Amino acid sequence: MALENCTLCRGTGWKLVPRTDGTRGNVAVACDCGMEERATRVMERARIPKRYEHCDFESFVTDLTDGKTWTAQHSQSLKQANLLTQAFVRDYPGSAEKDCC
Repeated sequence: MALENCTLCRGTGWKLVPRTDGTRGNVAVACDCGMEERATRVMERARIPKRYEHCDFESFVTDLTDGKTWTAQHSQSLKQANLLTQAFVRDYPGSAEKDCC
């Protein structure tokens, strides 16, 4: 939601910026004043448990080998899952959108 006292959008959520295609005039784009609140709403809607909010790909532990419950095969499986997930995120939305339109 836009800030009522924003000097750029005057509370509308949209600001005018010069066109970048070489033609004269302006184009309306989303104002930055609502982005922080939007990011908060997106995270709330994702329903990520609090205990996982700090997690990222770098902190994902794949080496759980203890010789009893977890084996080297488990660790390899976790490493592969991590790589596949990173590739999915990197390539999102993927080839479906590229083939579209």
